[in-house]
Amino acid sequence: MRIGLWLALPLALAFALRGVNLGEIGATLGRLGAAQIALLAAVNLGVIATFAGRWWVILAADGYRIPYGMLALYRLAAFSVSYFTPGTQFGGEPLQVYLLGRRHAIPVSTATASVVLDRALELTVNFGFLALGMGVVLRLGVYPPGASTLLAAAAVALLVVPAGYLIAVAAGRRPGSWLLSRIAAWLPRAPWIDRAARFSEAAEDDLNRLARRRPRAIVWGLVASGASWVAILAEWWLATAYLGFPLDSLRLIAVVTASRLAFLVPIPGALGALEASLVLSLTALGYRTEQALGLALFVRVRDVVFGAAGLWVGGALAAPPKGDSGAGR
Repeated sequence: MRIGLWLALPLALAFALRGVNLGEIGATLGRLGAAQIALLAAVNLGVIATFAGRWWVILAADGYRIPYGMLALYRLAAFSVSYFTPGTQFGGEPLQVYLLGRRHAIPVSTATASVVLDRALELTVNFGFLALGMGVVLRLGVYPPGASTLLAAAAVALLVVPAGYLIAVAAGRRPGSWLLSRIAAWLPRAPWIDRAARFSEAAEDDLNRLARRRPRAIVWGLVASGASWVAILAEWWLATAYLGFPLDSLRLIAVVTASRLAFLVPIPGALGALEASLVLSLTALGYRTEQALGLALFVRVRDVVFGAAGLWVGGALAAPPKGDSGAGR
């Protein structure tokens, strides 16, 4: 399956580039001057900073007040790991747990619980947006009706997973440890699964405690997720405006939805999928292929630059700290 994707996506990218006027792509990108690039970079830094808001609220509710700027750097490092590895939705979470334990002496189960809750809230809101976005895509006719309906159903199904997990944990269930214990029963010669199940149980107990004692943290976490989406949409609108084709609200949601769907493909950085998705969505909305590829190239360069910076930050932060971080309960 994955090999098929690796083979198909370059073909999709080649199809997107068929008959393209490279000079027009350059002219589209040439609209970006130094001032526009600097502003877009600053806005993107603001978007990254909003990602830490939900995590900061969760940790603060549990008694750990980590400097916000540090958490933003941890999230940037985690983004980089996820971006450059095949599972673009996941990958950097172990680094987040490691950094909390290494630099702030937070117990591993508590650190894990904070990261799991952070990601569950993020995925709930993200897939909620995708479900809404697919409704917009269906209305605008970006994809064929059958494909749009299938994608909308898939987005709703994906929304159920993190939302259902949160509800189950808040009710005192332990779905993660239960699943691991069942796997351990099937694989008796894998003692590491037993250890993982016990670790998952401790983390889910922390999650349940936080959900019962600090329900406002979850509410504020959802608010922070909403703020992140406002920032993301603002950044995309500003980028398209600078590139010469500002999108109205519905088209903006449709294009961002298409780009997010591309990142569900298990390919590092959604290479090929992002470009093909933007070409498909924007040309369906009446824009030129060159404009779509200009936007895709801008997004690709932006993500690679910030991803490379995140790898450097992650390497620096993962080194043993030179003293007590001073954080704690």
